[in-house]
Amino acid sequence: MGRPQTPTDRGATSDAATGSGATGGTPGGATRSGSARSGSTRSGGTKSKSEARARATAQREAQRKAEQRRRTLTVGAVVVVVLAVIAGMVAIKLSTDSSSTKAGDGFIAAAPSSAVQAVSTVPAASFTAVPASKGSVTPTPIQGPPLLTKDGKTRVVYVGAEYCPYCAAERWTTVTALSRFGSFSGLKQTKSSSSDVNPKTPTFSFRSSSYSSPYLSFEPVETMTSTGKPLGKITDEQQALFTKYQPGGGIPFVDIGNKFVVSGAGYDGKILQGKTFEQIAAAVRDPGTAIGKAVLGSANVLTADLCTASGNKAPVCSSPEIKTLQGTLGAKR
Repeated sequence: MGRPQTPTDRGATSDAATGSGATGGTPGGATRSGSARSGSTRSGGTKSKSEARARATAQREAQRKAEQRRRTLTVGAVVVVVLAVIAGMVAIKLSTDSSSTKAGDGFIAAAPSSAVQAVSTVPAASFTAVPASKGSVTPTPIQGPPLLTKDGKTRVVYVGAEYCPYCAAERWTTVTALSRFGSFSGLKQTKSSSSDVNPKTPTFSFRSSSYSSPYLSFEPVETMTSTGKPLGKITDEQQALFTKYQPGGGIPFVDIGNKFVVSGAGYDGKILQGKTFEQIAAAVRDPGTAIGKAVLGSANVLTADLCTASGNKAPVCSSPEIKTLQGTLGAKR
């Protein structure tokens, strides 16, 4: 028989049987450690997904802002282009006025250079072909002190208005005749009043123009626009001449060196109706047209009196037709 078991032996046996010792505790500890690692893995996966979602959200926000900037820049570019086009159209409009039309002025623009050239370079043969008798009104001789500039040029004072239909007709004559003694620059085109006789007659305007000649000094004053708005101011001296030699106050008025006065148009301006400015300019050169006969005939008469008043110094004054006309006019007066 063996020795009886002591309490110590029993305890050891019990521990071994139950597996509650250090060696037996190892599997249970390992299981808890594995659970901890599994929890750590789940936590890390959740964090990674959150970061991915955050990055995706940030990327979408960046794309949205980039698209917004692109659209803003596109709209801005379109606005700039539209504004540039509008500014260009406004500039063109102002230039046309230019010389352009101002509010209340009616139609006023730079006269086409081709038309100015046509009227200012009429061939001598065209003048010769037109009988002077076609001018229905001739300048009236006056007896006043010589009207001269400081350097001896004969002064020609014109008073008119852009609304005036008779002035409209006479300007074609005046420009044609004076171009035989010198040259114009800055001539405008306009139309007479729409509510007067021969409405909207195409014509020149002397507004802001200039004239150069070795023989004559041309002093034009357009007192009103085609709508009756005040325009040029007449000097006290010009007003005195106008009052003295045109007591009725009618226009156009032209004082040729205090030797002759033009009162009214030299022909019936009705023949200009229905024509454009360019058509009238072209017809002036042609003595076979009604306009050519009227304007050239009137211009010949005005030329003869300009020559007389200025001492026949200009080459045109030596032409046989002008000398003959001077004699004819002198005999009639």
